[in-house]
Amino acid sequence: MYCIDQDEISLYTFGFDGEDNEILNLNGQRAAKIDTKELHEILTANFKTYKDKSGGSVSFVRNCTLMDNVLMSFLHALSDEFSGIKIESVDIKPQSTLPENFNDFRLENIFINSKDRSSGTFRASFEQPDLTSKSIFFQYSFKAKMPVFLALNSMDHKHILGLLDYQSGYVEFNKYQKDYISSFPSSTLITRTKIKAGEILSTKHFIAASLVKKGDSVKAVLNEGGVSIIIEVKALENGNLGDIIKIRTRDNKILSAVVSSSKQVMIQ
Repeated sequence: MYCIDQDEISLYTFGFDGEDNEILNLNGQRAAKIDTKELHEILTANFKTYKDKSGGSVSFVRNCTLMDNVLMSFLHALSDEFSGIKIESVDIKPQSTLPENFNDFRLENIFINSKDRSSGTFRASFEQPDLTSKSIFFQYSFKAKMPVFLALNSMDHKHILGLLDYQSGYVEFNKYQKDYISSFPSSTLITRTKIKAGEILSTKHFIAASLVKKGDSVKAVLNEGGVSIIIEVKALENGNLGDIIKIRTRDNKILSAVVSSSKQVMIQ
């Protein structure tokens, strides 16, 4: 959710300084939504990189009230904690009567007691017109779903996970567990337990197969003065592509190196 002051929504709305390319116009409406797939196409066409945490759509509200800003901050806090969360409904209300001059306050920050619950309370701090601070407590409740991966097939112990073994799906927020896999690492995953078809995949199901394993003999490349020197070393740690690991040379020097392949590292 974004609060805006005019009908026109541009790249500048997302924080890209100096960009005024219009991507959406409210045309007098107070609010509008854009699908994140469409937004992705617009941003990539303009060579912009971003991390999508929206869960499917982004909302824009014109001339936000202070309560709208409280809601926006709450939604941003949730999406920061739970990337890809798909919020279906949300309700926020103050625990006690708001001050008469509430709309003259300026929101400073919100503090959520427990972000893994779909209902609870949070505290918001405000700056009052006389520049003093005031805290107000709010009750919240929401319905949402979280992205997960589901097993398409039953898998035995020590099965190497392939692209045809799983599909994306959603689970109710109240049933979501933080060890569920939401994105796959670059390393190969091998099952440590049996998995049933339809089961939600979690980190406890897998171990990562390291590109370079502790004890492996690999080639180490040292670039110095335009010349590449290659020596044989022993890996002292497991590592995947781009990881920095410790290595030992034949004369027992211990160095740091970056894993570049299963058989080669680059000495830093």
